[in-house]
Amino acid sequence: MVKKPLKKLVDKKTGKVVDPKRIMPIIFNGLRRSYPAYASMDSVMGEQFTNDVMFSKITANYKELLKTHGDGFKEAYDAYKNGTGAKARKEMAKSIKGKYLDNKQIELNKRIDELLKNSGVEEANPQPKNPYMKFVDGEWIDYSPKALAERIKDERDKAVKELKDKEAKNALKDIAELTLRIQRSNQQLMKPFNQLKQTADEFKRRLNPFAFGQSYTGGGLLNIKPKQPTLLGSTIQRTAIPKIKPDGSKRRAITGTGLSSYMERHKLTNPVDIAKTFLTKKGKDYVITGFGNLRFLCEQMNVNPEEALLYICEGMTDTKARWRNHRLDKEFWRGSQSVVNLVKYYNEQVASSKANPSRMTFTIKKLWNSTYCKDIFTEYGVVLPDYTQFSKWFKKMRHHVDVLKLDKPKKIN
Repeated sequence: MVKKPLKKLVDKKTGKVVDPKRIMPIIFNGLRRSYPAYASMDSVMGEQFTNDVMFSKITANYKELLKTHGDGFKEAYDAYKNGTGAKARKEMAKSIKGKYLDNKQIELNKRIDELLKNSGVEEANPQPKNPYMKFVDGEWIDYSPKALAERIKDERDKAVKELKDKEAKNALKDIAELTLRIQRSNQQLMKPFNQLKQTADEFKRRLNPFAFGQSYTGGGLLNIKPKQPTLLGSTIQRTAIPKIKPDGSKRRAITGTGLSSYMERHKLTNPVDIAKTFLTKKGKDYVITGFGNLRFLCEQMNVNPEEALLYICEGMTDTKARWRNHRLDKEFWRGSQSVVNLVKYYNEQVASSKANPSRMTFTIKKLWNSTYCKDIFTEYGVVLPDYTQFSKWFKKMRHHVDVLKLDKPKKIN
């Protein structure tokens, strides 16, 4: 059987049945007109509260009203109960509950503060609304799950960091001990060679190729002596450098050194002009065959020993790369262990990082940023280049170390 709406609740102007959601508010307005006390209650308690009071009375007489008005009343009653009425009840309940809990929390905080003061605790709870706060050993500690998780994470990170620092210190200690053993072993092996080298260097100093005159000490362009006694008691005849007189701004070169053909190729009129021509790309076709040849060349270019030394020093320090080549790279070829130790350090760190899953892979960039690497460059007085240049340089030096097997312990027969 289909339930029919309330026939009495029809809009007289339009003749249409009123929406059930609008029926109960119409009834409330009618009750206000019939009973002025409800209108007075609005000014004190609010319109919604008055509506709830009237709806509660309607609810009390629900059965009688349902018999009188039928299904139309039930439809209007349910529409209000589940719509505006339900919303009003929830908001009111929430407000009452909130006020109750706030008052209860305030009262509880007061009691807690009084108990703490009576116990000699002067410091107030920094989070009074946090039920997990506890006063332990003179301080407030948050025992909430989130705070506990954060403290556990901090302790774990601290433990991992301490473990990594300890491993790094142990690794550096092992490397230092290994380096010391290698250095001592190399010193023993190189002792006879160094003694021989020292003797050879002393002999070379006595035969200084930049001594443009013929004496072993004090000789120069204007101090030419044809013969000097040697260590063996005899004499050595050294070739005198002939002096070519200039013809105005022009001067030919001495023969037998390749300077004449060089000047002809480049259309030079004076050997001094070689200084500019040799700096060009085409001008580097002159080959120095030894320090003896360089001695003749310096004399022809009007360069004395002091000037030659000055120009060598200026050229070596002209660029950072050139200084690094002379100060660090060529020291490696003389037997310096610093670059070898740098390669060993890198290889050991890579192996250690691969063996320990908790460590990140050790890369050339990490080596570039390491204190160990920076200390070596500082020790040699060389500027550490940017990462791109350092990477190219290190790969080249590492190749030399690997090919020459300098990082492998030497076999002692």
